[in-house]
Amino acid sequence: MGKQTNLMNIILVVSLIVAVAFSEKKIFRPFSELEDLPFSVRLLRTPDGGCEIFQTGHTNRHRGLAKSLVVIEATPDHTHEHEHDGYAHAHTHDAHDPDSNATLSMEYISFESSAIWERIESECGKIRTAPKPSTNDDDDEVREIWISGDSSNRVDIIVVGDGYLESQRENFFSDIKRLFDETIDDPGMDFWLPVINVFAVFRASNDEGITIGGQQRDTAYSLSRSSAGQFRGIGISASGASAAQASARAASLTWNFVSAIANDDHYGGAVSRGIIIGTRSEYSGVQVWRHELGHSLASVGEEYDGGGYSGPNTASTITEARSKWGLWFSDPNRVTMEEGEMLVQAYQWQDVYEQPASVSFTSRGWPRWQLIISTMGFDDDDILVVELDGQHLDVFPSFGNIDRHFQSYVSQTTLGAGSHTLRFWSRIPSAGEVPRMLCSVNLYEYQSEPAFHLDDDSWHGLYPTNGGGRIRPTSNYCTMRYVFGPQFCYACRQSIWSRFMDRMGLIDAVEVETIGDFVVVLVVLPLVGQLRADPIPDEYYTVKWYYEGVEQTQFENQFEWSTPDVVSGSWEVLVDFFQPHVRTSTGEPANSDHFQFNI
Repeated sequence: MGKQTNLMNIILVVSLIVAVAFSEKKIFRPFSELEDLPFSVRLLRTPDGGCEIFQTGHTNRHRGLAKSLVVIEATPDHTHEHEHDGYAHAHTHDAHDPDSNATLSMEYISFESSAIWERIESECGKIRTAPKPSTNDDDDEVREIWISGDSSNRVDIIVVGDGYLESQRENFFSDIKRLFDETIDDPGMDFWLPVINVFAVFRASNDEGITIGGQQRDTAYSLSRSSAGQFRGIGISASGASAAQASARAASLTWNFVSAIANDDHYGGAVSRGIIIGTRSEYSGVQVWRHELGHSLASVGEEYDGGGYSGPNTASTITEARSKWGLWFSDPNRVTMEEGEMLVQAYQWQDVYEQPASVSFTSRGWPRWQLIISTMGFDDDDILVVELDGQHLDVFPSFGNIDRHFQSYVSQTTLGAGSHTLRFWSRIPSAGEVPRMLCSVNLYEYQSEPAFHLDDDSWHGLYPTNGGGRIRPTSNYCTMRYVFGPQFCYACRQSIWSRFMDRMGLIDAVEVETIGDFVVVLVVLPLVGQLRADPIPDEYYTVKWYYEGVEQTQFENQFEWSTPDVVSGSWEVLVDFFQPHVRTSTGEPANSDHFQFNI
C-alpha cells in the first residue's frame, strides 16, 4: 500500500510539472505601445488670440474621443494679481468661451495629429513657439511619490521645485512628500489615490528662493512674486513654464498636470501658464496647493466674493444652479436663496502699526454676523487689536509665525441696525522685514436658521456670491471659497472625478493563463470599488463577460474566473464603475469601459 501511495504522489508531481511546462500566459492591454495612444499638442492661448506651442507628443486616452475627432481641455490662468477677498483668490474666466480675455492653458487631443493642427490653425491667430527653457533637463532627478498604475492609464501629476540649491536636493523631495501626505490626510482627498500617480522632479537652481519684486534670482523655473512684503500671487515666466513641462515629460511621457513648488516659507500660489504653483510653507503650503490643484484638476472656478467665476461650482440663475449641483441639494424641496449679505469687502494691504485701518459699514440688524480677516506678520498674541464701535474683539489669536493667516469669527448676537466702524491696529512694530499687515477684511450678516444655513457647513443649496451676482453651492465648506478649508464641495468633487475618468479607462489589462485545457482569466482594474483596501460605501464595479457576442452570466461580476475547457474565440469584458461622488439623473455609472481579446 505504501509503495502504491508513493507511486501516485510521483505521478501527481510529474503531471503538475508537465502542466506547468505546457502553460501559457498572455497579457492583453488596451494600449500596448506609446504610439497607440492619442497625439497631444499643449499650448497657451493668449488674450490677443495668439497661441504659444509648448509641447507635442503622445498622451493618455480621453473618453471624449469616442464622439469627437479632436478633444480640447482648457484651464484659465488664476494669477492673483488682483487680490481676492479674505477667502479665496484670483479672477477666472470661462475656459470654453472663445471670446474670453483669459490666458488659457490648452491641450488638443486626437488620434489624428493632422486634425489637431487644422483645428489650431483655424482657431489661433498668430502661432508661435514658446520660449525655450533657459536650463535643460539633462540632470533632472525623478522620484516616485505615489504610484497606482501604469502612466498610460492613470492621471499623472508632476511636481518640480524652484529655488532649491544642489545642496537642498533632499530638502526638496522631503517637502513634496510632506505636501502630498498632508493633502491626502484631508477629508475625501485620499479617494483619488488609486487613479493618480505623483512624481517629483529635482532641478538645481543657482540661487536660493524665488524672485521677489526687484530682487532677481537665478532659478530653474523662474517663479516670482511681483510685490515684496505681500504674501499672495506667484507667477512663472514663459521660459520657466516651458522648462517645467520639459521636466514633466522627463518623468512621464503622458503627464497630465505639472506643479511648481517655490522654496519659499510663506503663503502664495497661482495657476499661471498652465503650471500649478504653490510654496513649501509648513503652515499655508498644503492649503494653497490644494486650492490651486482644484483649479486645474477639474478647471473648477472660484467661490469667493467679488470676482469672476466659471465651472461647475458657480451659476448665474437658480435654473443653472439646479442643473449643475441640484442633485446635491441637501433639501431638494427647498430651492430658495439663502438670506445672507456682504457688508464689507476691503483689501487693505496696510501696515497697521504705521497707520491703523478703519472700515465703516451699515447693518440691517440681522440676527447673526461673521467677520473674516487675513493678516501677516503677527507672530505673537496681544499684538493685533480689533475694535468694533470702540469695543475690543478679543477673538483673533496669533499662530506663532509671520505667514499669512485667515481667521473667522461668528457672532449669534445682532450688530443692531445702523452705522458701525471696525478699527485695526498693532500694539508694537514689526521686529523683522515683514510688516504688521492687515491684508483683507470681509463682514457678513445672516438671517437665522433655516433662512440661512450656517451651522451645518456641509449644507448644499443656493448661496449668494456677493458682488458678482452669482450663486455657489455652500456657505464656507469648499476650499475653492475658503482656502484653509480641508475639503471640496460635492460639485467640485464630482467635477474632479469626471475629469479623471475622462483621462483613463477602467481596464488596465486582461490576463489569460492556459494550463493544458484549463483556462484562468483575470481583468486588472484600478483599485477602487470592491478592490479598495478600505471600501467606500456605494462605490463598486459591475463586470460582464461575453463570448462570441453572447453574455456569459455565470461569470457576472467576477474579476477572475476559470474553466476546465478551452474556450477559444472572441471574448469581451464590459466594466461599469459607480462612485458616490458622481451623481446623474439617470443613474449612469461614473465611467464605463470594454475590451475585446481572443483566447
